[in-house]
Amino acid sequence: MNNELEDTRLEFIPPVVSPEGKKQVLITQDDLRYLAKSFALRLNVYFLGTSMDFKVVNSCFRRLWRLFELDRMSKSSAGFFFFKFKSESGMNQALENGPWMVNNVPVFFSRWEPEVCLEKIEPSVIPLWVTVQHVPLELWIGIGLSKILSGVGYPL
Repeated sequence: MNNELEDTRLEFIPPVVSPEGKKQVLITQDDLRYLAKSFALRLNVYFLGTSMDFKVVNSCFRRLWRLFELDRMSKSSAGFFFFKFKSESGMNQALENGPWMVNNVPVFFSRWEPEVCLEKIEPSVIPLWVTVQHVPLELWIGIGLSKILSGVGYPL
């Protein structure tokens, strides 16, 4: 069944012709269930403010997510990436172990949902890596670093 779900071959399927002679495309509930099953283990992915090279993203996530059962990736011309997983548990682990970055660029994920319109939403919160320097040794504990980093935002 997996091969059928990944099938990208195109074929002619005659449209329905109305009594007035207009062609209509008929998508049935069975078609929608089939498509929903095909996309169930997919994440929609984009990068804040930029689009990344496919080879860079593929290499990075294959390395980072080798334990999360990432199956395949693709990229749209609009800069969205689509990640397909072999299992729901692998996909959930990938989502729960974030935030993720590639070349210091935040990565945003959303689960595939039927009828979703893909758009790159500018988030109100952005995870950042911050390098702190010249911190006295006695401040290298939770409360000291928390106070320093709270000057930038919410420490993760």
